[in-house]
Amino acid sequence: MDPVRMGTLKFQADTAVLLIKQLSLREFVKIHSWVAQRLNRIARLLVFSYHQCIVCALKPADSARHVIFDPFLIVTDNSFH
Repeated sequence: MDPVRMGTLKFQADTAVLLIKQLSLREFVKIHSWVAQRLNRIARLLVFSYHQCIVCALKPADSARHVIFDPFLIVTDNSFH
């Protein structure tokens, strides 16, 4: 994958992470489907492992929430690490 495309995907993933970190649980549930589709697409393109925490993968020092990829579900939990 070319560097420009990787940069674009990294920006999209960072933006999605910032969005998730600002959501309340109720807001998160409301947009769950859109977020799940968007993040899973980015995860596949960036070749994350199946249950990789995107917050830790992208912003290790900054991970207030852990976002775990699953084809049908995103789980947020602070107890994974």
